[in-house]
Amino acid sequence: MNKSKFKPGIGATSSLSLRVSMANLVSIILVDPRDQRAKLVLERTATVHKEQDGYGVEVRAKPFGGSACIQDPGQLQVEIGDFNFDSLLSKEESDLRIFIDPGQWETFKQLCCRNLEQDRGILELSSERELLEEFMDIFGMDFDPSQFKLNWLRLLAEDQPVQTSNPRSKGSKTARIYSVHEMKVDELDLKSRLLESSNGISNQELQEAAKSDYLQGGKGSANATLVLDYLHLVNAYTNLPTLETAGYTWLWGHNIENNVLAILNKIWSKNYREICKEGLVQSKFQFQILRSR
Repeated sequence: MNKSKFKPGIGATSSLSLRVSMANLVSIILVDPRDQRAKLVLERTATVHKEQDGYGVEVRAKPFGGSACIQDPGQLQVEIGDFNFDSLLSKEESDLRIFIDPGQWETFKQLCCRNLEQDRGILELSSERELLEEFMDIFGMDFDPSQFKLNWLRLLAEDQPVQTSNPRSKGSKTARIYSVHEMKVDELDLKSRLLESSNGISNQELQEAAKSDYLQGGKGSANATLVLDYLHLVNAYTNLPTLETAGYTWLWGHNIENNVLAILNKIWSKNYREICKEGLVQSKFQFQILRSR
């Protein structure tokens, strides 16, 4: 099929029954000047959701980053066969949240490996665009991107499909791939802002901000950071009686998405399989962000 004529549909079919998602995640690390301990920075988001008798607000924390984008849907179809997006929103945003033939899962993973070696491939595997947008949402200002550098760490696959809680396709069995980057924050102004957002904004204040945004006609969301002690977080997950990669874990008064496991160095190997280890040149995946917005 000529790629210019391929038009992905929406939703699962009898043959396109495996939901696949891919996310670019960023492990943001800083040394807290107050105790000189390594801290992990997460994005904390309050979101309004409709209920039968009105609306509720939920606060969750997750790694920075977001869905990978499909840059060339036609060529993707050439590589893995037909696919559908999981929702109209995913289609509009070209998010890699798609339904594929389950027999194409291995082919899709191989495509991701090849994509890493290309300057502009079929898939977007850099986190820089999403990260800058999330910083804008939290701080309401443009940052000079030269303040930080993203280093690519690894590509992880979750081969065993698990049900997604994503409202775009809630309950669908999903196989996941994570492209993981690391950002070490040394610049003092950015470090200070990340810490202040975490320490100075409570979950209740975040909920109120999301409500206000909703009542004023906005999306009903508000964002801040959550800075947690890195080793304490690793130990907390290590000591859990069961460890699920999907869903959320309640820790220290916060609802934390379990995909944080993918960015914790001492945890991820128990839950995911690293792919593309052979033949990759690490230096090709260091993204120094130099342009300003």
